[in-house]
Amino acid sequence: SNAVFPNPFSNKIQLNLHENSIVKVYNSLGIILDEYKFDKGEQQFNTETLVNGIYILSIQSKSGTEYIKLLKN
Repeated sequence: SNAVFPNPFSNKIQLNLHENSIVKVYNSLGIILDEYKFDKGEQQFNTETLVNGIYILSIQSKSGTEYIKLLKN
């Protein structure tokens, strides 16, 4: 599976992706907040503007979609 860290996170999320992927960030209500297109390998994105709480990350690639629950605190 893909590596996502740290969890809990604060100002950024690091990814280690096995394939080119579309990464979407959802809040706890399932509303999409951000969408990124990343190449495989190590990537990161800024999360300073997200309020503290629970988020769902979806990582969509040709192999399928993985969902990861993350906490910001």
